Amino acid sequence: MNLSDKVIVITGAASGMGEACAHLFAQQGARVVLADRDQARAGMWRPPSKKAVAFAEFIAIDVADEKSIQAMVDLAVGKFGGLDGAVNGAGFAGTPAPVVDQPASEWRMNFDVMLLGVVLCMKYEIAAMMRRGADR
Repeated sequence: MNLSDKVIVITGAASGMGEACAHLFAQQGARVVLADRDQARAGMWRPPSKKAVAFAEFIAIDVADEKSIQAMVDLAVGKFGGLDGAVNGAGFAGTPAPVVDQPASEWRMNFDVMLLGVVLCMKYEIAAMMRRGADR
Protein backbone atom coordinates (compact mmCIF):
# COMPACT_ATOMS: atom_id res chain seq x y z
CA MET A 1 0.00 0.00 0.00
CA ASN A 2 1.45 3.35 -1.01
CA LEU A 3 -0.15 6.37 0.65
CA SER A 4 2.51 8.89 -0.37
CA ASP A 5 1.08 12.40 -0.54
CA LYS A 6 -2.31 11.26 0.78
CA VAL A 7 -3.79 13.23 3.66
CA ILE A 8 -5.82 11.32 6.23
CA VAL A 9 -7.51 12.42 9.46
CA ILE A 10 -7.91 9.88 12.23
CA THR A 11 -10.20 10.39 15.22
CA GLY A 12 -9.46 8.28 18.26
CA ALA A 13 -5.80 8.35 17.24
CA ALA A 14 -4.39 8.25 20.78
CA SER A 15 -5.12 4.56 21.34
CA GLY A 16 -6.49 1.33 19.97
CA MET A 17 -7.42 1.00 16.32
CA GLY A 18 -7.00 4.73 15.68
CA GLU A 19 -3.43 4.62 16.92
CA ALA A 20 -2.70 1.49 14.86
CA CYS A 21 -4.11 3.17 11.74
CA ALA A 22 -2.00 6.26 12.40
CA HIS A 23 1.16 4.15 12.54
CA LEU A 24 0.28 2.14 9.44
CA PHE A 25 -0.69 5.14 7.35
CA ALA A 26 2.36 7.17 8.41
CA GLN A 27 4.56 4.17 7.65
CA GLN A 28 3.04 4.05 4.17
CA GLY A 29 3.84 7.72 3.52
CA ALA A 30 0.55 9.44 4.37
CA ARG A 31 0.31 12.81 6.01
CA VAL A 32 -1.84 12.19 9.08
CA VAL A 33 -3.84 14.44 11.34
CA LEU A 34 -4.14 12.71 14.69
CA ALA A 35 -7.29 13.75 16.51
CA ASP A 36 -8.28 12.72 20.02
CA ARG A 37 -9.71 14.08 23.27
CA ASP A 38 -6.80 12.62 25.20
CA GLN A 39 -4.19 15.26 24.45
CA ALA A 40 -1.65 13.84 26.92
CA ARG A 41 -1.75 10.35 25.44
CA ALA A 42 -1.79 11.61 21.86
CA GLY A 43 1.24 13.74 22.68
CA MET A 44 3.11 10.51 23.42
CA TRP A 45 2.47 9.18 19.89
CA ARG A 46 5.68 8.18 18.19
CA PRO A 47 5.82 8.02 14.40
CA PRO A 48 7.12 4.82 12.82
CA SER A 49 10.09 6.66 11.30
CA LYS A 50 11.91 9.99 11.50
CA LYS A 51 10.60 10.85 8.05
CA ALA A 52 7.00 10.46 9.26
CA VAL A 53 7.49 13.15 11.95
CA ALA A 54 7.18 15.92 9.36
CA PHE A 55 3.93 14.44 8.12
CA ALA A 56 1.97 14.16 11.38
CA GLU A 57 0.00 16.80 13.23
CA PHE A 58 -2.05 16.46 16.43
CA ILE A 59 -5.24 18.28 17.33
CA ALA A 60 -7.32 17.86 20.48
CA ILE A 61 -10.97 17.47 19.48
CA ASP A 62 -14.32 16.36 20.79
CA VAL A 63 -16.24 14.57 18.02
CA ALA A 64 -19.50 15.61 19.68
CA ASP A 65 -18.59 19.25 18.98
CA GLU A 66 -19.10 20.41 15.37
CA LYS A 67 -16.69 23.36 15.61
CA SER A 68 -14.00 21.01 16.91
CA ILE A 69 -14.50 18.72 13.92
CA GLN A 70 -14.39 21.62 11.48
CA ALA A 71 -11.09 22.73 13.07
CA MET A 72 -9.68 19.22 12.53
CA VAL A 73 -10.56 19.23 8.83
CA ASP A 74 -9.37 22.83 8.44
CA LEU A 75 -6.02 21.79 9.94
CA ALA A 76 -5.64 18.96 7.42
CA VAL A 77 -6.48 21.24 4.52
CA GLY A 78 -4.41 24.18 5.79
CA LYS A 79 -1.30 22.22 6.75
CA PHE A 80 -1.28 19.53 4.06
CA GLY A 81 -3.34 21.02 1.22
CA GLY A 82 -6.46 18.86 1.26
CA LEU A 83 -8.01 15.65 2.51
CA ASP A 84 -8.02 12.23 0.86
CA GLY A 85 -9.38 9.92 3.55
CA ALA A 86 -10.51 9.51 7.13
CA VAL A 87 -10.77 6.98 9.90
CA ASN A 88 -13.55 7.92 12.30
CA GLY A 89 -12.34 5.74 15.14
CA ALA A 90 -13.24 7.78 18.21
CA GLY A 91 -15.25 5.71 20.64
CA PHE A 92 -16.92 5.77 24.01
CA ALA A 93 -17.16 2.64 26.14
CA GLY A 94 -19.10 4.12 29.01
CA THR A 95 -19.62 2.45 32.34
CA PRO A 96 -20.50 -1.23 32.03
CA ALA A 97 -23.92 -1.79 33.57
CA PRO A 98 -27.19 -3.56 32.82
CA VAL A 99 -29.54 -1.51 30.66
CA VAL A 100 -31.90 -0.89 33.58
CA ASP A 101 -29.05 0.66 35.58
CA GLN A 102 -27.54 2.76 32.79
CA PRO A 103 -28.22 6.50 33.24
CA ALA A 104 -29.54 8.48 30.29
CA SER A 105 -26.38 10.64 30.36
CA GLU A 106 -24.30 7.56 29.42
CA TRP A 107 -26.62 6.80 26.49
CA ARG A 108 -26.48 10.42 25.30
CA MET A 109 -22.68 10.44 25.41
CA ASN A 110 -22.58 7.14 23.55
CA PHE A 111 -24.89 8.44 20.82
CA ASP A 112 -23.02 11.75 20.63
CA VAL A 113 -19.66 10.06 20.09
CA MET A 114 -20.54 6.86 18.26
CA LEU A 115 -23.29 8.13 15.96
CA LEU A 116 -23.53 11.90 15.79
CA GLY A 117 -19.75 12.28 15.96
CA VAL A 118 -19.22 10.01 12.96
CA VAL A 119 -21.94 11.76 10.93
CA LEU A 120 -20.55 15.22 11.75
CA CYS A 121 -17.01 14.10 10.92
CA MET A 122 -18.22 12.75 7.58
CA LYS A 123 -20.05 16.01 6.84
CA TYR A 124 -16.82 18.01 6.95
CA GLU A 125 -14.49 15.28 5.69
CA ILE A 126 -16.54 14.52 2.58
CA ALA A 127 -16.84 18.21 1.72
CA ALA A 128 -13.04 18.57 1.93
CA MET A 129 -12.50 15.40 -0.13
CA MET A 130 -14.89 16.68 -2.81
CA ARG A 131 -12.96 19.96 -3.01
CA ARG A 132 -9.87 17.84 -3.68
CA GLY A 133 -11.63 16.05 -6.53
CA ALA A 134 -13.37 13.04 -4.99
CA ASP A 135 -16.77 12.04 -6.33
CA ARG A 136 -19.87 11.99 -4.15
